[in-house]
Amino acid sequence: MDTHPVAGSRESALQECDRLFKHFDERARRYKRSFIRYKYSSVALTVGVTVISALQAIYTPSLSWQWILPVASGLAAFCTTMVHATNAQELWLRARSMTHKLPRERFLFLQSAGPYTGEETSDARLFAERLMDVWVGGHAEWEQAIERQSWLISFSLGTLTRAHEFYSHT
Repeated sequence: MDTHPVAGSRESALQECDRLFKHFDERARRYKRSFIRYKYSSVALTVGVTVISALQAIYTPSLSWQWILPVASGLAAFCTTMVHATNAQELWLRARSMTHKLPRERFLFLQSAGPYTGEETSDARLFAERLMDVWVGGHAEWEQAIERQSWLISFSLGTLTRAHEFYSHT
C-alpha cells in the first residue's frame, strides 16, 4: 500500500519533467524561427538594396519604380534591428539549454545516480525540487533577457526620436 503514493509521485514528477521539456523545446523552436527569419531577411534585403542601387546607377528608373529602394532599405533596417531588439538568438539558446538540463536530470533520476540515492520517496521529492530549480532558473534567465530586450527597444526608440527631432530642426 505504501508504494502506490510513491509510484504516483514518481510518475507525476516524470510527467512534469516531460511537460517542461516540451514547453522549453517549443520555446526554443519559436525563438529559433524568429531569429532565422529576421537574420536571413536582413541579409537578403541588404543584398537587394545593393543590387537595386547598382541598377539605379546604371539605368534611370521610371517614376513608378523609384519607391523600391527606400522600401527595401527600410525593411532591411527593420529586420536588422529586430534581430538585436528581440534577443531571439539569446532566448533560443537559453531555452535550448533548458531542454538539455531536463533529460540529464531525468536520466540521473531513473538510474538512481548522481544525487539520487535509490530511496523512492526522497528521490521523487529531490527530483521534483531539482525540476523546479531548473524551471525557476530558466524563467529568471528569460526575464533578464526580456528586460534587456525592452531596454534595447526603448533605447532605440529614444535614439530615433532624438535623431528625428535633430533633423527636423535643421
